[in-house]
Amino acid sequence: MHKATMPPAAPARPTSPRFRAMSASGPAAARAALDLRARVFRNGAADADRFDTCARHLTVQEVATGRTVAACRVFLHADRAAAARGYTGQHYDLRGLAMARAAPLLEVGRVCIVPDLRAHPDPPRLLLGRIAALALASGAGLLLGCTSFPGADPQRHAAALGYLWRHHRAAAGQGVDAV
Repeated sequence: MHKATMPPAAPARPTSPRFRAMSASGPAAARAALDLRARVFRNGAADADRFDTCARHLTVQEVATGRTVAACRVFLHADRAAAARGYTGQHYDLRGLAMARAAPLLEVGRVCIVPDLRAHPDPPRLLLGRIAALALASGAGLLLGCTSFPGADPQRHAAALGYLWRHHRAAAGQGVDAV
């Protein structure tokens, strides 16, 4: 069984007039994050896995309605060995991170935003603000995670993948490989 330390609650609570960001506390709030993931990633089918029970779920909600409009899950790993047992570690060989001196590591995953608000700046801004606050509060020296691109044709995503390669590639000797 994977064991990760749940990150501490972030001290700051980013808000906007229309939205508020928070850590999901309690089963109902976590369920709202999982329900959003099911709608965004699986057309309504369940999107829970064994990692959800040890994760902290962050959400952004509409103030007026309480609707969850953005969510992600985060894990705080004490070291690279612990991260290798996490969600990202099951898909990527993280041994290259052994040269990184950053510990603990904050893993971010399953980031999703409701389709009707993807062009609105506040939900992703508030979600990123919560992630940043957690990273600072926990002393995380490295953020990691993996992402999905729709479809199986890499050419369809050449611009985004090229940007990531040019601007966000790991330092020499610190990269990871798919398993």
